Amino acid sequence: MKLFKPKWHVQATEDVMTSGKIWEVSSPIVKPIECLGFPYDDTKVQIIVRFNGSTELAAIKSCDLTNADATQIDKYNRLVPVRIRWDNELEQVSLTQKFLSSYLIFPDASKVIERLCTSKLAIIEFGWYYDRTIHFKLDLTGAADIIWKVKNEAASQKGEGAIPVIDISNERKPQKDSGCNCCNKQ
Repeated sequence: MKLFKPKWHVQATEDVMTSGKIWEVSSPIVKPIECLGFPYDDTKVQIIVRFNGSTELAAIKSCDLTNADATQIDKYNRLVPVRIRWDNELEQVSLTQKFLSSYLIFPDASKVIERLCTSKLAIIEFGWYYDRTIHFKLDLTGAADIIWKVKNEAASQKGEGAIPVIDISNERKPQKDSGCNCCNKQ
């Protein structure tokens, strides 16, 4: 019997490059429903939602899912297929994991955030090596309140005190009268 219910956690950090804030909401850490033997008996996951005012990220964080079934996309990325039961609705999705990363990224963060806020329970199923599956059960009670508050806080700070990111990938033009002649070939 559990004496207390773990809660969702919020953390705000400063983006050193833009001076803006990055907000992260994380679920309680959970172990699989199934009992795993050594060396996997300490396998755990949690859901992470991150906002910075202009972008959203939803991911599953775990350092122990290297044995989850996956398809290698290229040298540095792999697709990890999972099934998720949101209350009584089943969904299949492929998460992206970069080489040696502990984050498995959802392709559609806004959809996952909506599901986290409208569901009471999520059960995530991973294919495990040797044709086995493992399941992680996440209680989503209280997630909606925290996620919406953090999302609104992040959105309200959009542009405040942040250094704008300028995309110069398509052009490289010197400022007029800057003294730079490297691109002024005439």
